[in-house]
Amino acid sequence: MYARISDDRKDGAGVERQLERAQDRAGRLGLTVAPERVYIDNDVSASRHSKQARPAYAALLAAAQAGELAGVIVFKLDRLYRRPLELEALIPTGIRIECTDDTPLDLSTSTGTLVARMLAAVGDNEVSGISVRVRAQQEQRRNAGEPHGGIAPYGWRTRREADPAEMAVVHHVMEWVVDGLSCRSIALRLNAEGIRPRGCQKRETSGLWAASTLDKLVRSGRHAGFDTHGGVLSDVEPTWRRQNAEHLVPEDLWRAAVKTLDARRNGRAVEPRRRLWLTGVVKCGRCGQTMYSATKRRGSRQWRCMKRPESPSCGGTLIDAARLEDVLTEALFLYVDTADLAAIARQRDDQAGTRAAAELVRIERLRDIILSDAADGLIPEAERRSRLLELKAREEPAHRALIAENRGSLSPYLGAAGVLRKAWPGLSADQRRVVIRAAFGTVAIEPTTMRGRGQFDPTRIKLAPTFPVIDSSVASVS
Repeated sequence: MYARISDDRKDGAGVERQLERAQDRAGRLGLTVAPERVYIDNDVSASRHSKQARPAYAALLAAAQAGELAGVIVFKLDRLYRRPLELEALIPTGIRIECTDDTPLDLSTSTGTLVARMLAAVGDNEVSGISVRVRAQQEQRRNAGEPHGGIAPYGWRTRREADPAEMAVVHHVMEWVVDGLSCRSIALRLNAEGIRPRGCQKRETSGLWAASTLDKLVRSGRHAGFDTHGGVLSDVEPTWRRQNAEHLVPEDLWRAAVKTLDARRNGRAVEPRRRLWLTGVVKCGRCGQTMYSATKRRGSRQWRCMKRPESPSCGGTLIDAARLEDVLTEALFLYVDTADLAAIARQRDDQAGTRAAAELVRIERLRDIILSDAADGLIPEAERRSRLLELKAREEPAHRALIAENRGSLSPYLGAAGVLRKAWPGLSADQRRVVIRAAFGTVAIEPTTMRGRGQFDPTRIKLAPTFPVIDSSVASVS
């Protein structure tokens, strides 16, 4: 006796009904079926498009081929097999197929075999016709921007309605991908935190995240408000996009995550530019724009205000990098060693700005990806400028948030003479950056008033201490 259902939605009720009808048929035939000869494939499809294994059917076929079965009772013929190829595997066994509502088929006779093959061909043709009609209907709905079938993926309650809690997880996953975490690492983190993928209540074997599952999740354009088919984005705006806009992942974050995965797959991981501990901290005192590290021909470095077409940089300010870093390091040590600073800081209720720091890292990575795409000719110049300006608008609030929130990063060193100086060599560039931002926010470099090469004027360095206990000029430090 064999029973199968493709999609069990009622805890086995479908196969139970099939078995009841099969037992009735066996009773009318005067047969008794041993419990070990009841084969059940619950929630398993037999379609040509399905890659699921049918373990019970495989066991039944093996028993029939071994001569242990004289016949099989099924509810309907398509419960036993859907493809003519499967029938051909059964024919050599010569078993008799009893259907609860149809004429039996005796595969030991030529007539029975002929009828079975004809019915299999008719059934296969009907399945193909259904597939064509379903695809046509899906294409029509897709062209109209409507959901076009399928189970709602993770992040969505239905094909039209996003799940805010799950979409928050999707958002974090894409941020982690852009931040450099592998899908395997993310899967381990989600599993450790008890966050489960969709469908784990239904199948215990799918109760954990896997790298391949997360790869598919990140690549799905649905999370950014796009409809996709065969990996291609649709030109039609989905009807569900606007009503879920507040929960969708930003398009630039989604594209950056997908590009990161593509680069890993092709063996070309997208790496950010090498970041120094003053990256994003040094500003031009004339135009207020960020200054960048540049290496001269002789190998020495400078911090420069670079003239760029997408920003109002003046391009006229530069300063020796090594001397600047020495001056700022000594100023920082003197600042945190100030005895009164700890008492002032304790009056503030500040917490570490990990979110703001992570946002700045993501902005830097997104900028790298945009510039890389533009260099490769993947995006036009107008789009490049527009997306860089959007990142610029996101960068300033993140800087302000980091300054406001990261003052707590100074707490281990405030008023403790020599502690930061001793710990400084072991701090990473990112850790140093957090500390310098917590102390001074940003560092402004005024244009030089001295003539001649090799002249270093420390009075050009202007600080804005978080707790105003020292003078903004660090000339005395030099």
